[in-house]
Amino acid sequence: ELVVFSRSCTDLGCPLDYEPGSGCFLCPCHGGIFAQDGRRLAGPAKSPMHRYAHRIRAEVLEIDVSSIPVAA
Repeated sequence: ELVVFSRSCTDLGCPLDYEPGSGCFLCPCHGGIFAQDGRRLAGPAKSPMHRYAHRIRAEVLEIDVSSIPVAA
């Protein structure tokens, strides 16, 4: 299953970095940590990572950028 996450932390919108060694997404601003499936593991964020609505049509990935909150 393909999942398309927003790169923005659900706390204050800081850009998340993927850390291959831990297999987690890390927020450099406030120490938030998210699992590969988007679950919140630690830090001040209260919500999991936002997921974009998407589809594959004619072998092209189409992402609905309006499908997540603006602040995300």
